[in-house]
Amino acid sequence: MAKKKTEVGQKKELPIIEVQRALKDWFDMRRNEITGTIEVRNKDEHVFKEIKEDNLFIKLLNNGYRISQGVLSALFNSDFVQTYNPFKVYFESLPEWNEQCRDYINEVANHVKAFDQQQFNIQFKKMLVRAVACAIDDRSINKHAFILLGKKQHTGKSTFCKYLIPKSLKDYYTENITSDKDGMVCLSENFIINLDELSGMKKFDLNNLKSMFSKDTVKVRQAFARKPQTAPRRASFIGSTNEDDFLTDRTGSVRWLCFEIEYIDFDYVKIDVDLLWSQAYALYKSGFDFHLTADEVKENENRNKKFQQNSEEYDYVQKYFLPATESDFHSFRTATEIRDYIITMSERKAEIRSVEKLGKVLTQLGYQKVSKRSTDRDNPVYGYYVQEL
Repeated sequence: MAKKKTEVGQKKELPIIEVQRALKDWFDMRRNEITGTIEVRNKDEHVFKEIKEDNLFIKLLNNGYRISQGVLSALFNSDFVQTYNPFKVYFESLPEWNEQCRDYINEVANHVKAFDQQQFNIQFKKMLVRAVACAIDDRSINKHAFILLGKKQHTGKSTFCKYLIPKSLKDYYTENITSDKDGMVCLSENFIINLDELSGMKKFDLNNLKSMFSKDTVKVRQAFARKPQTAPRRASFIGSTNEDDFLTDRTGSVRWLCFEIEYIDFDYVKIDVDLLWSQAYALYKSGFDFHLTADEVKENENRNKKFQQNSEEYDYVQKYFLPATESDFHSFRTATEIRDYIITMSERKAEIRSVEKLGKVLTQLGYQKVSKRSTDRDNPVYGYYVQEL
C-alpha cells in the first residue's frame, strides 16, 4: 500500500532527537538553579548568556527544525539540560582557606570603627558564615539583618555594604525589596539584599521586612516552569542608615543586628572580598557555630534600645504614669482603665486603639501585671499598680 502523501503546506515535526543533536552542536547549555533560566554559550565562546525561549524557538524554525514550543519547554525542564548552582560554583572555586591563613574577616572588621568593636567583629564574622549557609544549604536561613548605623554622613557605610558583594555574584544582588510577589522572588533569587538607607522606609515596610527575615521558603514560578513551586529562601540582608531611631516595633528587635559606626577606614578595599568569602566558606564547612548565643541575643536587644523609635503608647505611659508596687501605689488599674485615663488626660488627643499593644508597652516599661480581687467585682482582674504623674 502506498504511503499517504503529506498535504501541501503541511510541516512535519522532526523527532526530538534531531532537535537535541542540533542544540548540542550549536551550544553548551545549562539551567540556572537559582533563576530557572537557560544559559548558553557558543562553542567558540567562554561566557554563558541567558537565552529566551522564543529566540531559541525561532532559531530552530529558521534552520528547518519543526518543533512545538510546548515540546521545547519540556526539553528545557528535562535532564537534557544540566542544572548548575551559581552560588555553589562560586564558593567551590575560591582559593582554599585554613586556620594557618590570615584572618581576613577580622582584618576587614577592624577597618570599621564601631563603638562596640568586639561584638561587631564577632557578629560580622557570624553574619558572613550565615550568609554562606543561607545561600547554599536549604536547611539554613539567615534570620538577621546586619545594619551599620551612624549619624555622620559620608562615612562610607553604603560603600562598605556594596564592597561585600563578590563580582561573580553581582547579578544576585539588589537594593530593591517589596512585600509583593516580586519581593518573594527576590528572597529566592538573590545572595544579598542591601537595605540602603533604612530611614526612608515607612513603619509598615520595616515591619514587613521583619517577617521576611524569618521566611525559609517562598512560592515562585521560575522561567519555563508550568506552575509555581516552593523554592528555598537564599538571600541575606545587610543595610545602613543615618537615623538612630529607625526601629519602630517595640515588641522586639532581635532580627536586627545594629552597630553604631564612628568612621570607616577605606583601606579595607586592599583586601580582595573573595578572600573574605573563602574564609567564611571554610568556616561553614568546618562546622563553625554562626548562631547567636542566648547572651548575644540579650546583648543585641539591649544595644538596639537606643535605636528604637518610641510608639505613641510608650510616650503617653511615660508622660502620665510611673510603675508602682503593692506597698506603694496611687491606684490599681487595668490596661483598659489606663488607656481611658490617658485619653482623658490628653483631652482625647491620644489615639490608643489596641489595649493588647498598650499592655506590651507597660511590660517593657517595667510594670508588673498582677491579679487582684475587688469588692465591686465577683472575679479577680488583671492590672497594674501605678502612680499618676
